[in-house]
Amino acid sequence: MNNRVANWIKNIGIGTWIVGFIVGIIIGNEISYSFMWSTAITYWLYSFIIGTVFFGFAEIIELLEHIHSSNQDIQKKNYYMYRDLSDIKSHLTKRE
Repeated sequence: MNNRVANWIKNIGIGTWIVGFIVGIIIGNEISYSFMWSTAITYWLYSFIIGTVFFGFAEIIELLEHIHSSNQDIQKKNYYMYRDLSDIKSHLTKRE
């Protein structure tokens, strides 16, 4: 299935990971004369968590879309089965 909203949210999550990694490197270099690992890791961790949340929402949307389409298929099958049973019933009552 190809859900545009889920794809956009996944792309936002991946973008958050990439931008967070780059910002962590930039901020880690700008604060002092040496690279501040604690600051960079903090930015990396936050961007990883936020990106993962976006990615998780996209997965939830895809699963809900799959459930919805499965339910529609079941409803169509039930409709045709009920219609066929009604036809059989009408044919049986005409014979009597």
